[in-house]
Amino acid sequence: MQALRRTSATLAALPRRAALVARPILAKPYHSYDHPSTQSSFNETETAILDAAYKHVPDLGFSQAALSRGARDAGYLDMSTTALQDGPFSLIRYHLVTRREGLAARSGEIFAGEGGQGVGVLDKVERLTWERLLGNREVIHKWQEVGWKWGRTLSISEPLDELLS
Repeated sequence: MQALRRTSATLAALPRRAALVARPILAKPYHSYDHPSTQSSFNETETAILDAAYKHVPDLGFSQAALSRGARDAGYLDMSTTALQDGPFSLIRYHLVTRREGLAARSGEIFAGEGGQGVGVLDKVERLTWERLLGNREVIHKWQEVGWKWGRTLSISEPLDELLS
């Protein structure tokens, strides 16, 4: 009978004990070793060329021709595209990075209508995913060549890293 009382007393006290143990754990600040780079993904020359070249993507695709036109538009010689070590892949990466950064900057206004309250994680993920896909509107008809170009590369790790970030 005493063993039963001891067990009942232990079970009754468990939530309070659990709360006392969990309180210091919950009070600890979150820390992660995975920090995004604070540096820009592209230097000034690359940004100027890629920004101008991106305007030609709907017509010329993610190609060397778009990069050459962009270099000319930015006031550089056609051969200046050699500053872009990855060639057309730099233009693809520029598209992915600028759309992701733009979405990060707009995320506050995307959820401003909901007030940030009552919106679940799944709803946020769905909304951000949809907004990210809408970021491809201008170049969606050229997106198949991106898959084709990535399929020809020997190293798929960088494109995957960029898509997953």
